[in-house]
Amino acid sequence: MPGRLPPSRLNLLLVRHAQSQNNVAHAQSVEDCDGDLVRAKDLYETRRAADPELSALGRRQAAIVGEALGPLAARPDTLLVASPMRRALDTAQAIAEVGQVPRERFRCQGDLYEVGGAYVGERAAATANADALEAAHPVHCRDISEAGWYSGRGVESRGAEPVEHCWARLDRVMAWTQALGAEAMERGWSRAIVVVHGDLMSRWLRRLFEVPWYQRSAFVHGNTGITRVQLALGDPGGGALLQAHNELEHLPAALRSGLGPVWWHYSWPDVEVSLHDTLEAVPEAWRGALEALWSARGFGPDVESLDALGPIAARSVWCVARVRGEVVGGALHDPQAGWAGAGGAGDLGRLRAVVVAPSHAGRGLGEGIVEALARARRGAGDPELRVHAPSKSGEFYARCGFTRVDGQAPEGGGTEPWLPMRLEL
Repeated sequence: MPGRLPPSRLNLLLVRHAQSQNNVAHAQSVEDCDGDLVRAKDLYETRRAADPELSALGRRQAAIVGEALGPLAARPDTLLVASPMRRALDTAQAIAEVGQVPRERFRCQGDLYEVGGAYVGERAAATANADALEAAHPVHCRDISEAGWYSGRGVESRGAEPVEHCWARLDRVMAWTQALGAEAMERGWSRAIVVVHGDLMSRWLRRLFEVPWYQRSAFVHGNTGITRVQLALGDPGGGALLQAHNELEHLPAALRSGLGPVWWHYSWPDVEVSLHDTLEAVPEAWRGALEALWSARGFGPDVESLDALGPIAARSVWCVARVRGEVVGGALHDPQAGWAGAGGAGDLGRLRAVVVAPSHAGRGLGEGIVEALARARRGAGDPELRVHAPSKSGEFYARCGFTRVDGQAPEGGGTEPWLPMRLEL
């Protein structure tokens, strides 16, 4: 728009897509599992589609959000952007149709797909490329390969998007946000409406507002929920203002969906806690950092390395915690370790150690590691998780829900008492 000063602010409207068939399948899975979210997740994985369509309710929601945002999208200073996933494109198209948005202001941005990508079971699904998407929708595609928006990303044999890919993609989304601001200044745009997905939105907002990795918080949205963020443009220091979160006033209460009890799923996205059946199964690139953590803690009497743990290393389940790719914690559960405590059913083995890097201590990471191991042992049918805790660590294990039982463990090679403790599963 010639003669107009570039805007100093870009108003970003982040919109979650309308209800999809996968949202329906997830809600049904939670109901079928009587609210047990862990079992429901496993059941849902057998029911989900790689790139689902909108549900009947979702089509009604899309039409309503289209009426609400279409007049804004009609303005020449507004850009409309959508994820390449069908449910987001169909929601955005409802907005575009009401606003009669021309193709040059309606974009499909390749990196904005939902966390996890398009997959069925252990394999990535084939996805549309730019030509197919532009033939099906009045959009202009960006950053989508000839092989497809997901199937062209080198993940064909890996199923759901690997966590490393997701962390790197969030970096690209943040870079794209900055580039969008620069383009807005150049073109005179003051607003961008971006239709995306719940988990991606939460992670994106955490990055925008620099939420620390250790803070368990999430930005949860119902279907077609709108969050408004104002970005400072042309300022080296940047800045973002959260003006509104998860606006749903455009929907009648009876048509709202997508706000079930799953916020915890989005709440710790920069942390990955993985389990490995043996030390050999731990990726080699991680072992050096893992060994350094244990070395700083002390391996135990006459043990100088992880490999020197011998049969213990081979038979134990190893837990590795990473923050944005950096190994910062770990634990091992030895299924054959003895038990000095009174009572208890069967030979359950025990948790041998939990270690956390000093730089990341005191942030709940140790509790997260124990939680992951406890979930795994519960899934294996164990009634309890056991540990011989050094007396100085008793308070930590108590915070994790362990209780003291009678007995004293003769470990450590010193005079410090080791306390038998158990966590009921």
